[in-house]
Amino acid sequence: MTRIPCIFEVYDRLYWDDGRNRPRIGISGSKPTPGNLSHRLPTRIRQLEKTYDLMSLTADQLVELLGDEFSFARSQTATLFDEAI
Repeated sequence: MTRIPCIFEVYDRLYWDDGRNRPRIGISGSKPTPGNLSHRLPTRIRQLEKTYDLMSLTADQLVELLGDEFSFARSQTATLFDEAI
């Protein structure tokens, strides 16, 4: 996943708690949970790369494409492809 140019910004938006200045609670674990870093994000990225050119997306666009499971990060993002309109 690290080959995707915007992935580190996406990681930051999804899994870093600015208020506490540390990673969010429950981002990984042995069970797949909604928005989980170690199970759900890689699975969702593999699904998306079959349809989208992830190399050309911005972090805002990629977070939007991740779906409702990752909606906890959307409040910080713009609407998908706003810049293209």
